[in-house]
Amino acid sequence: MATNLEFIKSETSGSSVSSFSVDNIFSDDYQVYKILVKDLGLSGGTVDNIGIRFLDNTGTAITSANYDRASLQLNSASAFAEEKATNLTDIGNTLITNSAGNYGNSAEFTIYNPYQSTYTFLNGITTSRNNANSGYLYARKGIGVLKLTTSCRGIQFTGNGFQLKVSVYGVK
Repeated sequence: MATNLEFIKSETSGSSVSSFSVDNIFSDDYQVYKILVKDLGLSGGTVDNIGIRFLDNTGTAITSANYDRASLQLNSASAFAEEKATNLTDIGNTLITNSAGNYGNSAEFTIYNPYQSTYTFLNGITTSRNNANSGYLYARKGIGVLKLTTSCRGIQFTGNGFQLKVSVYGVK
């Protein structure tokens, strides 16, 4: 697999947002994209699972129940657990942050064929630290798919009162 990354765009959400879109990042220049997320945090002190949706070729979030996901939860305070779900309105439980503010929460995703009119696949890993519970570590490794043969041009993060910074790279 190619290993050269070419920077496309970096954007930062406002604080305490419920959705954040990064548009016009996918094109026919690349088939594979690397998405890096950092400075991920909550405005409140509760657990929030942040999901991902793709933006169609008009920049509109695809909210139909055509997403599937599977993940492995890696929690330092309890046993590991598997999760899977089908026919969702986003690739839910994709990012997780367990504490208010920014405690080094981050994520890395690889997205395959978003611009081609085929299924769009995603895999990645996220990490966070729960400051309210003795600082235990939490990670999630997972996969997801948008089961539509449509061209996508961007990505949207959804949740409840979060903030993050996204950097997008094309893989050559």
